[in-house]
Amino acid sequence: MCDWVLPLPADTLLGRGHLGDGCIDFGAITAAVMAAGYDGDVEVEIFNAEVWDAPPDLTVATVRERFASVIGSP
Repeated sequence: MCDWVLPLPADTLLGRGHLGDGCIDFGAITAAVMAAGYDGDVEVEIFNAEVWDAPPDLTVATVRERFASVIGSP
């Protein structure tokens, strides 16, 4: 999971951010996926040079906090 950040950078592949940084409605998407019966793992994969350059422990803390606030559980 990652968010789609606007405006897009020149390299659109790198236009991703942490949950809540962009424009994706994760509440509605998560509700639909759960209603379909999915209860498996969720992968976070953020293509963004600023995220890659951040200290790993800060990135992990941000992912946990955002997942809890945007999706509703840690």
